[in-house]
Amino acid sequence: MRFYTSDTHWGHKNIIKYSNRPFKSMEEMDEALINNWNSRVTPQDEVIHVGDFSFHDADKTARIIERLNGNITLIWGNHDKVIQKNNNLKKMFNHTADVIQLYEDDPTARGGKQALFICHYAHLVWNKSHHGSFMIHGHSHGSLKYPYPMKIMDVGVDPCGYFPVSYQQIKAHMDKVPRPHQNDHHGV
Repeated sequence: MRFYTSDTHWGHKNIIKYSNRPFKSMEEMDEALINNWNSRVTPQDEVIHVGDFSFHDADKTARIIERLNGNITLIWGNHDKVIQKNNNLKKMFNHTADVIQLYEDDPTARGGKQALFICHYAHLVWNKSHHGSFMIHGHSHGSLKYPYPMKIMDVGVDPCGYFPVSYQQIKAHMDKVPRPHQNDHHGV
């Protein structure tokens, strides 16, 4: 199974205040996010982390990665500098990238596969957006208001109850979004 999450910000004390997270301390937040992750993700699952993984130094970040279930792909966020600069940390992830496009098995989608475009930052248009592709992003901590109906979802921990979300949860969200009126070939 594949899960998606973003903006865990492990080790970032001020994110509790900035995002109004329900934790008394950074340590409590870190433990809750690890426990929530492992309550849904098994060691055999895949997790796409859509950026802003950790504010800890390399050693503490490595200890968190070691405690997490699943094979993790990291999409670079603007706060992932410690990981980007450390080859040993990079090797702990299944894959790292700026943007990825992949497909989820979905018998209700065109050809039985649902196209996903995944980036830390939200986009107004993306590859295949006018053909029903889903945009998966983080960065905005649930604060972004989309200007018109879009097949787009912020999978950050803040809007997702501090848990990773499955494709089935993303699909249920996207099914509620009407397809936008197509006034040009991009659908915007």
